[in-house]
Amino acid sequence: MTIEDNIKKLNINLPDATDPVGS
Repeated sequence: MTIEDNIKKLNINLPDATDPVGS
């Protein structure tokens, strides 16, 4: 598993309101 995969999983757990959509 790569770091990018971990980040993507964290992004899924985080609310989209805090992160820009389309990222």
